[in-house]
Amino acid sequence: MSLFDRSESSDASEFKNFVSGQASGVETPDTTYVSFTNHRGNNRGRDADAPSAAAERLNATTLALVAIACTGGLLFGYDTGVVSGALILLASKPENCARYGGFGLSNFEQEVVVDATIGGAVVGAALAGWASDRYGRHPIISAAAFGFGVGSVIMAVAPDLDILVCGRVVVGLAIGLASHTVPVYLGECASPGTRGRVLGCFNGFVVLGQILAAVMDGAFFYLRDGWRYMLGFGAVFAVMQFVGMAMLLPESPRFLFKKGEEDLAAKVLTRLRGESNEDLIRRDLEDIRVSLEEQASQLSLVQILQSPGIRHALTLGVGIMALQQFSGINTVMYYSATILKDAGFGSQGDSLCCCAKDAIPIWLSLTTSVSQFSGILLGQYMADSLGRRPLLVSSAACASVALGVLGTGFILGGGALAKAMTMVGLVGYLIAFGWGLATLPWTLNGELYPMAARSVCVSIATMTNWISNFIVSGTFLTLVQSPIKTQGTFWILGGISLLGFVWLYYRMPETKGKTLGGITAMFENLAMGVPLHEASQNLGHGERSQSPEQIFTINSDLFTNVTGEKKVTSTEAGHYYHSKSFTVHESRGEVGKEESNVRPYQSDD
Repeated sequence: MSLFDRSESSDASEFKNFVSGQASGVETPDTTYVSFTNHRGNNRGRDADAPSAAAERLNATTLALVAIACTGGLLFGYDTGVVSGALILLASKPENCARYGGFGLSNFEQEVVVDATIGGAVVGAALAGWASDRYGRHPIISAAAFGFGVGSVIMAVAPDLDILVCGRVVVGLAIGLASHTVPVYLGECASPGTRGRVLGCFNGFVVLGQILAAVMDGAFFYLRDGWRYMLGFGAVFAVMQFVGMAMLLPESPRFLFKKGEEDLAAKVLTRLRGESNEDLIRRDLEDIRVSLEEQASQLSLVQILQSPGIRHALTLGVGIMALQQFSGINTVMYYSATILKDAGFGSQGDSLCCCAKDAIPIWLSLTTSVSQFSGILLGQYMADSLGRRPLLVSSAACASVALGVLGTGFILGGGALAKAMTMVGLVGYLIAFGWGLATLPWTLNGELYPMAARSVCVSIATMTNWISNFIVSGTFLTLVQSPIKTQGTFWILGGISLLGFVWLYYRMPETKGKTLGGITAMFENLAMGVPLHEASQNLGHGERSQSPEQIFTINSDLFTNVTGEKKVTSTEAGHYYHSKSFTVHESRGEVGKEESNVRPYQSDD
């Protein structure tokens, strides 16, 4: 249990009073025993005594909340995926096919259209944390829905490239707000036993949005100025979400509790859990209180960078986020129809034929979303048996091979063999990416860091992901038109994936089954030079995490006062292996050092 948990508050209070007493010269006992016992186990001790996921069902209110809030994820997926088919028509020249209503966009202008959304998303994601903490989760999700709707309308009526780009920026801002705030809102409204399923729905809605985008690209292709319908269709779901948020959904109970509206938070929880689940409601309210108290002791960026263990974890978290993007996933998602057209599907050459053949690469781009979705399902199926490390390492390795095959297909000149290799490479890459690199970077960044550093570290990793996305997507078509051509571009991406595989093989520990405290201590050991296989194996998995010997967190300033000369600098909120208790002695008015039963974690094996 946390140092701040209510059942331990008396011990913690004695501990703090002892320290303040020494500082002020107040007499204290010769020996003070302070015992910390983590009786709940993992994830700040909140989930272990919760009902199992199977025992907790999603009631009608929670299902409505998930469906409405996750529409933000669907719009995220739709507006990032729909541009693939729209670019085919936007790049067409009016003199060749007036029916398409294209602007004759150059490769650079197409990159601007794509990167305008990503740039807006970077800004939106950067503002989302501050805005949702200040104004609430509910208003920010509603603002995102409004932005999706306004941006979609602007794009649909855009008379030129400049206005189109403005609409893409507005949609990008909405994506940034939604991608941060919707998962936070869902996590705060879901019960511990259903939180995993509820958060998984957001990722599912993102992929569903990408699949829907591919279908609508194909359907609207046959209409005059079809790209306007493609880009504007998202407004339908935006209006549905905005109305649903306004009429049906409450503010998150955690935010209400944080603002001092505890009675209203209890009413919201009653509405979400049901009046018959009083014990669950009381437990959730207590968990909110505990987590808010823990959050009050957040570490600064400077403290994080001064901590070898957290710095080691942050390097890994940021690295896998960058690898996810520099392996080329969003070049495929944003430009899939263009890639397939260049591979020889549909019309040949730079011009469109203004006939049904032009729709072939647009319909084939549906395979990108479906293939990635299949890979994600495969990864979910294998996750429990294999763990995080094998899935992520194999994903990078197989993605590298598939990108090599994809690039080779562009050398063969557009014949049947070239098309077959292109499709095999494309589908193979997306399946391999889906089972590991698609979701695990986000999963890992949620568990690599101690609670006191998590908010800052996850923000850094998320911004790294968006900035990497911006760089890769904004240079893809330029590289394709350079001397290295399409094949060379995919080989470079494959080479980056190969380097990522080697890096992960030697640097990626296994986190499956470990408590959050155990993961933190593992990175402390890695930072001290403990070999990867020993650091991964020595820290107990799930069954060991329930033993009396637990990882706990204690504020370093408090601990340094007690331990006298010894400085706790490894994490600034040091993570120590706890046996039973520790003893503080008073000797001639000075504070003595801690007993040996509080020490940096070492395996008992």
